Amino acid sequence: MSTAPGMTAVERDYAQRFDARRKNAAGHWRTALHREFPEARVSVRVDGRDYITASWTGGPSEAQVMAVFRALREEHQGGIPRTIRTRTPEEAEAHKVKTQELANLRQAVEEAEHNTNAAIDDVLSAGQAGADEAEHAARVEAMDRANEELDRLIAAAEELEAVLKAM
Repeated sequence: MSTAPGMTAVERDYAQRFDARRKNAAGHWRTALHREFPEARVSVRVDGRDYITASWTGGPSEAQVMAVFRALREEHQGGIPRTIRTRTPEEAEAHKVKTQELANLRQAVEEAEHNTNAAIDDVLSAGQAGADEAEHAARVEAMDRANEELDRLIAAAEELEAVLKAM
């Protein structure tokens, strides 16, 4: 759990209890689904601050899973979040693929940051070494290309993060 640096002790305590309650709710739901559908492979996760996400393969329909959730929510009253997301096996696989794509993009962003920093260093060292104007201009152009690539990758990663959040 992360807390904002400017939080008061009361706000930190509330945030910690809130996170613990959501994780506890996810655990109850996971246990209930395993008990109800022992043949299914079930995953229940806390996503962000607003959702608990369930995905499964080999067993129940979405309606059956939601019936377990509704029964559990009624049983525990306020202890189970009111918002739930479910994923079919196909949706879970698509989410897994997109998550891997995002990991690859983040790696590419790190490499592009390294390339951009190297290009900046190259421009600075060329200026200090007294490189001629044409050589300096070529290095500046290479730095600009590296920076544009970095911006493109960052935008693609942000777009993919938004897609994943909506899944």
